[in-house]
Amino acid sequence: MPDTSHADYCLPPELRAHVAPEFDADALERLLQYAEPVVRTQLLDHFLLPAHRSVPPIPNQWFTLIGSTDERFNALLAEVWQPFWLDKPDEMLADATSRLPGRELALARRRRIDVGRHQ
Repeated sequence: MPDTSHADYCLPPELRAHVAPEFDADALERLLQYAEPVVRTQLLDHFLLPAHRSVPPIPNQWFTLIGSTDERFNALLAEVWQPFWLDKPDEMLADATSRLPGRELALARRRRIDVGRHQ
C-alpha cells in the first residue's frame, strides 16, 4: 500500500454498529483511512458481523486478514485486533507461532498492566 492517508474517510455509523465485537471500530476506521478507497469494502468485510457483509459468508468457510507486506498496515491491523486478545489466556498470548495480528502488542500491553499492578 502506498504511504498515503485518506484521513477524510469516516466509517459510517450504520457499518460501525455492525463491526464484530472482537475488533476495535476506531482502529478499523484508521486502517480504512490508510487503505486505498478501492479496497475498503473488501477490507471492511473481514471485520463485520457475517449478516452485514457485502458478500455473504460461505458455510463452513472462515477467512481472516492476518497481514501485509506493508508494515504501517500491519501496525494498524494489530490495533484493530486488540479486543480479540483481551480475554485470551496468557498461554495463547505467549504462543509465538500464532499468526493472528496484534498478539505481540496485546502481550506487551498485558505485561505493562501486570507490572503496574505489582508496583
